[in-house]
Amino acid sequence: MRRIAHLRPSPALAVAVAAVILAGVGGATAADLITSSDIKNGTIKASDLSRKVRQKLDDHYFARVGPDGSRLAGEGVRSTSRTSVGDFQVVFRKKVDGCVPVATVRGTAQLEFYGFITTYTPSDDTIRVVLRNGSAAKADGAGFNLAVIC
Repeated sequence: MRRIAHLRPSPALAVAVAAVILAGVGGATAADLITSSDIKNGTIKASDLSRKVRQKLDDHYFARVGPDGSRLAGEGVRSTSRTSVGDFQVVFRKKVDGCVPVATVRGTAQLEFYGFITTYTPSDDTIRVVLRNGSAAKADGAGFNLAVIC
């Protein structure tokens, strides 16, 4: 009997082991119980998100460029320029060579422009945009809109 009594854990050890088990199970249960309906809109901050999620949210770029190469609007854009008639470059703050550029020619109430557009990625952060009119000649038109999907 003494041998069995000697192997019995002390009350303090039993309480410690129980606390560790409850702490481990309690955290997992809480994570399973919190859903998006439990979170009030506008209470999650960017700093609450993981770095990977924040990067994904930041991976959207666009530019609205005028016929002279000026940036009319944009996000994630470092610079825009017109290198020659109908030939433009948009430089972004991050690499875009693995992304998909989607461009459309712009028209305005004062200048209707019909033509087509081609995009190239000459370097990892730059997209080249070439505009052509209906006769396939390079033309500035009213500029273009460029969206980059990563």
